Amino acid sequence: FREDLFYRVAQMILNLPSLRERKEDLFLLAEHFLERAGKEMGLTKAPRLSKELLSEMTAYSWPGNVRELENFIRAASAFAERGLIRLQDVPEFLRRRLQSSTEVPKGTTTQIVSPSKTNEGSAPAQGNAVYRPGWNWERYEKALYASALLRHDGNCEKASGELGVGVATVYLKVRKYGLKSDTQEKAEIAEFPERQVAPLKKRLILECYRHHRESPYAVAKELELNVGTIYRQIR
Repeated sequence: FREDLFYRVAQMILNLPSLRERKEDLFLLAEHFLERAGKEMGLTKAPRLSKELLSEMTAYSWPGNVRELENFIRAASAFAERGLIRLQDVPEFLRRRLQSSTEVPKGTTTQIVSPSKTNEGSAPAQGNAVYRPGWNWERYEKALYASALLRHDGNCEKASGELGVGVATVYLKVRKYGLKSDTQEKAEIAEFPERQVAPLKKRLILECYRHHRESPYAVAKELELNVGTIYRQIR
């Protein structure tokens, strides 16, 4: 551009960060490209990414930005097994590209939690943690409401004050989860470090986010929450 022409047309300059600077968008874009790839291949359901592949994709720097991600998804989708794209199924040249920038630096230790060593209903490793592997949000919520009602002898008004919600909300949850007076003691009870609903939900999402190596997509899938809810909490 000639300088005078540049300043004539450049009335507003927008800075668009690279994909590596906005990793929270990676999974939304990946879902979009998976849907598109599924339609191109005539599939009834879009392919899915395995947790291992998602972890590698999160660690990768994506120097080619969104175009590189789109081409990667399109190529990898052709190798999906029963709708799931696993790391070992991805073509070698794509796998090498991903892993070229995800090596752990020397002197860095990585702690990996093996699913085979965790019980679905077991307590978390840290004594004051909220996250319990295998629980979805409704299970946490039901246990939280049941515990509050049991502590307050089924008094919904007192329980609502402790939970930080309106009385009407407590009545709705009692009906939803079947927490009537005669069933409260039989309901699953869990003591959490947070007794209010909103702080518990936020803390749970953040702990689950760290557990899944900062993958909002994986958190949304395990907790069965909308991925937009996850993004709002981690930001």
